Amino acid sequence: YHGALGLVAAGGGAGWRSSIFAISRSLLQLWFGVGFCTAGVAIAFDVPGLYCKRACGTIPAFVWTYLGGWMLVYRALWLAKRALARFGLEYKLDDRLCDVIADRLLLGRLTWDIPRLDGVPEVDMVVDMTCEWSEPLALRSVDDYLLTPVVDTTRPTVEQLRLVAERVVGHLRDPSRGSVYIHCANGYGRSAVATAAVLLLGGLCDTVEETVDLIKAARPVVSLDAKRQKHFCGAIPHAQLLHAFIEELGSDAESEETSSSDPKLWCA
Repeated sequence: YHGALGLVAAGGGAGWRSSIFAISRSLLQLWFGVGFCTAGVAIAFDVPGLYCKRACGTIPAFVWTYLGGWMLVYRALWLAKRALARFGLEYKLDDRLCDVIADRLLLGRLTWDIPRLDGVPEVDMVVDMTCEWSEPLALRSVDDYLLTPVVDTTRPTVEQLRLVAERVVGHLRDPSRGSVYIHCANGYGRSAVATAAVLLLGGLCDTVEETVDLIKAARPVVSLDAKRQKHFCGAIPHAQLLHAFIEELGSDAESEETSSSDPKLWCA
């Protein structure tokens, strides 16, 4: 009799554990599923606001409830790529942390500390083009931190490009200020097109093609395109976006006057 009760109790305990495991697995699958679906919506409809990234550069904890599954995988893949690069297994050749594009203007990827290069003034302005990461403390603690959230694989808007370009050029006009670091997750696309807008507004380049060539010469890993054909995925080409940016500047008399000034607006 007592042996039978023991077997029933053991069987009941195993059943509860099995049920808890099944429920936990279902909830985990749901969490990943919701995360990937929400991320898909953010990419398809270009909605960086789903990440709720604050102007100070941090993402609220509650975002992990509906985007956590995607952010976990996204970050794991990014970190794995960086780890493999340390062993010489680079996704792209010459994929450096950052590169100097022009005087006091740096373009690169997400990093945990302020980039420091020989002969380059210390960075005191950071432009963050990501929405999937909370900005590392060192980067968002500079004198001038500007968040311009853009979903990975998408493009900034013309308005965002203008905001970044005006803020950065205004900063670089002051010779007493330090360098500017513009970054996204990898320093390939979002931050590269923002850097192109800076060069155009600052007058260092006159055409989109010249701008793309200059950036690619300094940082070969960028994924900028100088052609205007539409991609199969529907994303607006970089060239078309930059031409729209130039047209926006041309419609503003003040911007037109600025762009026609000294072509080396901030360079020594």
